[in-house]
Amino acid sequence: MREMIEEHNPDALILEPKELDKAIIGISYEGKVIYSYIKLVDLFMTLNTWSSEDAEEWISYNINGSYVGEYTPIIMYDLCH
Repeated sequence: MREMIEEHNPDALILEPKELDKAIIGISYEGKVIYSYIKLVDLFMTLNTWSSEDAEEWISYNINGSYVGEYTPIIMYDLCH
């Protein structure tokens, strides 16, 4: 996955740890990595044994609340899951 993103945009920002790659659902036309919000919540719950509320709060503050440049990742809120 990371190699494909690098080919499309070597400057794209990818979240760490690598286990979060499972939440990647694509890359935007502008070269931003797109993550599924629901998948991120599930992964943070699993990786950290957090409740969904804790995972959602962490994502809100540390990912959604951050701007790290032109290629800041996009978090897509799934309408159907």
